[in-house]
Amino acid sequence: WFPGEMPADFRAFCVTRAQARVARYDHALASMGLAGLTQPDDAARAGSRSLTRRHLALDIVRAGHARSFGEAMKRFTATRCGHVPSIELPMVETIQRARDAGGLTAWAHPEPERCKAWLPALAKAGLQGIEGIRPGQGRRVRQGFRKLAAKHKLLVTGGSDHHGQPGRHLGHFAVSGQASLPLLRAL
Repeated sequence: WFPGEMPADFRAFCVTRAQARVARYDHALASMGLAGLTQPDDAARAGSRSLTRRHLALDIVRAGHARSFGEAMKRFTATRCGHVPSIELPMVETIQRARDAGGLTAWAHPEPERCKAWLPALAKAGLQGIEGIRPGQGRRVRQGFRKLAAKHKLLVTGGSDHHGQPGRHLGHFAVSGQASLPLLRAL
């Protein structure tokens, strides 16, 4: 997050990252060889929107190669399937670039086990928060994130993780104003 407008140099960095995701998406399409999948659009190729595994999984369902989003993720886009290359960008570098540009950094939707393993190094590198409030988490998982954040003196952020999910509407999940205050104060 930035307290004001995102600086031009960081915006340019984000454009290159979105364009790298297009190359990753193109690789996945070629690797799967499934008929009827949509090619990345001009906005994605220009770096003004970022394509993710979610976009690919939804397109696989639309094209009839899977019955559900979950099936598409499991059969085609999961890391273990090997179709979608990993993102080649060290988190420490990203944190440092964002901090140097005046941003406030938080790890979006971390997996609990990875968060436990990597958080000490990322907090040392300048990470300022973790997203610990989002849909689909039980009370125990949220508490675990809160404890990790407190241990490393980090903010706890939250969000809907909506991403255009079918069957859900933007606004179906909210983070309380009380939970948002530390982030707003930091900004």
